[in-house]
Amino acid sequence: VVVDGSTDDEEVRADALRTATDVRADSHEAQLLVGRELAGVDAVRRAAADLVAAGPRLVVLSAGADGDVAAWDGGSVIVPHPDVPPADPTGGGDTFTAALAVAVLRRDGPEEVVRWVAAASTLTVQHLGGRPDLGRGAVDGRLARGG
Repeated sequence: VVVDGSTDDEEVRADALRTATDVRADSHEAQLLVGRELAGVDAVRRAAADLVAAGPRLVVLSAGADGDVAAWDGGSVIVPHPDVPPADPTGGGDTFTAALAVAVLRRDGPEEVVRWVAAASTLTVQHLGGRPDLGRGAVDGRLARGG
């Protein structure tokens, strides 16, 4: 079960974290998930580790302009955004979540997962209208060019 986002409802949030295998949240949703303000990458990294302790095997949280923080039992990584301006943010988050589900089903390792989904999201936001080629070859090519 991939959970994307959060809710103000504490009971629903707790149930989602208990049943989720993988969690993805933007900056605002991450703060809702942990119930505190997250200022800076270190705070986001701690929040991701806290969420992993609640049950999910992989948690990926946005650290805003600093990139994405992924955590799993025994590790974490910060994946910075590529130094390429977005053309259109349409679909970036949806692509991130869909690619997360695909990569998890392929049973990729956690660091490989987060780098691959970040590359897929990058392809999306660099394309007007948010509908680029997201075939594995295209995403792998973006990843080879630095995310």
